[in-house]
Amino acid sequence: MKSSAQKIRNRMQVMIVALVLSIVGVMVSRFTYNYIVDIAKQDFVSDTAVVKETLSTVTERLVTTTRGLQRFITLLPELNPKNFSQVTDDVVSNYPFVFSITYYAKVDQSERRDYEIRISDLYDDNQGFVATSSDDSSEIVSAETSDEYLVTYLSDSMHRDSVYFGWDLLSDKSQRPIVENVLQNQKAEVSNPFLMENGDTAVDVYLPILKPSSPPQIRGILGITVLIPQLLGSDDLRKNFTTTVHVPLWGQAEKQNIFRSLDRSPEGIRQVDMAVSDVEVPIFDHGVLFHFEKDIYFSNLNYSLLILVVLGSILFVVLGIYLTITNQRLKHSLLKIEAINEGLEQTVQERTKDLKAAHLEIEEMLDNLDGAVLVIQDDHTIANRYSKASESILNIDKLGGKSIFETLFKDMTKENEGHSKHLFTLENIIGADSFQFTISQYDLKSEISFKKVVDGVEQERIFNIRYAPLLDDQGTIRRMLLVVTDVTDLLNLQRDLEQQQKAAGARTEAIQEMLSAPRQVLDSFMVESEQRSLEILAISPDDSSYQDRNKWIPIFRELHTMKGGARFAKLNVISGHIHQIESDHEALNDPQTTIDKPAVERFCQDFEEFHKVFLVYLNLYREIFSSQDQSNQSLNSVLRWLRSGREPESVADALEAMQAGEFFSFDELYASFGSMVDDVAGALSKSVTLNQEPQFLFLHQSLEAPLRDCMTHAIRNALDHGLETFEERALTNKRGMGQLWHSYESSDSSITLKLHDDGRGINTKKVLSLAQEKGLVDSDANLNDSEILELLFHSGFSTKQEATDISGRGVGLDAVRASLEKFHCQVYLESSPGKGSATCIKIPMNLVYNKNHLPLQKIS
Repeated sequence: MKSSAQKIRNRMQVMIVALVLSIVGVMVSRFTYNYIVDIAKQDFVSDTAVVKETLSTVTERLVTTTRGLQRFITLLPELNPKNFSQVTDDVVSNYPFVFSITYYAKVDQSERRDYEIRISDLYDDNQGFVATSSDDSSEIVSAETSDEYLVTYLSDSMHRDSVYFGWDLLSDKSQRPIVENVLQNQKAEVSNPFLMENGDTAVDVYLPILKPSSPPQIRGILGITVLIPQLLGSDDLRKNFTTTVHVPLWGQAEKQNIFRSLDRSPEGIRQVDMAVSDVEVPIFDHGVLFHFEKDIYFSNLNYSLLILVVLGSILFVVLGIYLTITNQRLKHSLLKIEAINEGLEQTVQERTKDLKAAHLEIEEMLDNLDGAVLVIQDDHTIANRYSKASESILNIDKLGGKSIFETLFKDMTKENEGHSKHLFTLENIIGADSFQFTISQYDLKSEISFKKVVDGVEQERIFNIRYAPLLDDQGTIRRMLLVVTDVTDLLNLQRDLEQQQKAAGARTEAIQEMLSAPRQVLDSFMVESEQRSLEILAISPDDSSYQDRNKWIPIFRELHTMKGGARFAKLNVISGHIHQIESDHEALNDPQTTIDKPAVERFCQDFEEFHKVFLVYLNLYREIFSSQDQSNQSLNSVLRWLRSGREPESVADALEAMQAGEFFSFDELYASFGSMVDDVAGALSKSVTLNQEPQFLFLHQSLEAPLRDCMTHAIRNALDHGLETFEERALTNKRGMGQLWHSYESSDSSITLKLHDDGRGINTKKVLSLAQEKGLVDSDANLNDSEILELLFHSGFSTKQEATDISGRGVGLDAVRASLEKFHCQVYLESSPGKGSATCIKIPMNLVYNKNHLPLQKIS
């Protein structure tokens, strides 16, 4: 019974093996057949791959060549047949896919006649008129009613005989929409394909030629006829298959085959299959689809099919025997696999135990982290497990399950462009791959502002955020890990450090400026400017009297005087601040502007900022320098007087007066302007000499500050307005180097100091004309030169069109006269056209040290 049963089982096995072998044989035969067909298809793929590569390369060359041609023609200032042919003939000769190149000039109706003449002159066989075609036929007629033409103006020399010059491209109804699109968008366009007379398929590429203007304007259009077959490469290679071109018709989104196939594949015996391949090539942003087909016939197949089938059958038999023998071995192997599975189960249990331990360690680490560690799930909610510090940092309890946009990013709005990009990226990054994260991660904010309420007080904190995507096995982002750190305190410390460094730098700069400044000038500037600064600082926007313009005239005088003193003392930071205030608030000194409270408030705020800078200088000055002893300088002046041989009758009285600080040497004051003359003359590119012949003149100490201000303004005006450049002086036969000098005249009651220059003098006609424009005098006023020169002392009057930090605000002469009049001094101007001018200062004798040492009168 067992033997019969075994036989039945063996037969059953044989039947099963035979059935399996039959099925396998059929499958092998089918596989062999498909394999042979695939070989034929592979030949097609190889051929089309070569064509595709050629097509891609040639189209790139087409775009590059035409773009380069477009840029080159744009740079040509004028186009004519000669220079156009030099450029285009080379392209047509070297690139077989370029059939012809034509330039259409954009012509308005007003230019029509001019272009008719040009075309007639350039081409003898053309009639020289802007032409179009009639609606009903191809007849060429004159275009009389158009406002704008695209005239056929130039062509490459190879096709010049076949071009109708003067033809209006806009009259071609098939091309007009495309050309108008080029004119409107100033971008290249490709026409619908068309068949040429020789049967080739071609397209026209229209490129805008722009004028070098702002905004750019169309100068004309460059038309390039491109042969499609020449883009495909070798003719012999293409004849192995059928090629069809599909293009999007202009104005339509759908691709259509609008002309015949370029080639047909050869026919054979009994078609068994078809191979197909497509490639889309962009030509100036227009996708052109090339469709390749090849019919596979039985006669094209490899006749080794039968051999392969026989070999396949033998293989099936061997396979059946092998499977039968292997069957027994598999049973034995199955027992071994079961034993292995038991071992694997034990290993899995051990690994699970290790994972639990690792999970506990991770939880312990999260609880001890100072920063917030959050995991964003695919629904943009926060996972239930997060670091212990997260709730305290965000000041939100039970973060698990809450939206990340309503917690961490609650203060972001989509109205802000940066916030909008961040929120959009975060909404869409989960579900993307790692490559997309690499591209988009720069749109995610690494630092955000977060508002939270602590003990009833709203605080704004700065968070630093790092992002890490959590990927699945397919490389897709399923969750996002965020590490959030509160860096507010760190940033505050950094900001404080930067402010301290900035303050230290400003302090160092102030020390360097003061140490390089003339000591006597620095002392005088600090004493006088402290009082001036305090007086200006006392201005209150709430005081309505400051809306009266007359209140601001003395204020701007003081400002201008302070600026001049600062420049004289070489305190460039202070002079720069004052110059900025003058520029920003010059409307307060403009008679045409209404002064309101906000304008006064802005002035006060800016001056407070300047005063902080001034206090830095003032405090450093007091730290560095002790009170200056003027007696040594005065004594030296007297000694020079004595050495000169001009001995006063009472040397003892002179020494006593100098040492007591009652008088100062005018020669010393005048000599201190040497460096300023060099600096200002250098800035104005002028060559100037300050002649310093001693006058041995001593004046009362109370005049030193106002006299210095007066001389500062006088010398700067002479340098800026009066003295000419080296070239200008050469034209008037003057010495190349300008001259500045001083002199004085004395009488019983006064002396008159004069500061001279040998410049162009003051143009009194120009002064009078400007005064009349400003309404200072009547238009029919008849003034002499002295009266005209007096107009220069009017507040706000200047002959310069634009104010600089040297001169031009109209407050210099006004300010110095006001300060000197306090000491009963007079200031006036003298001028000789073409020879120079002088600033004259008449000083009462009671302020001058003379040989009788007259007692000083009280100065009111």
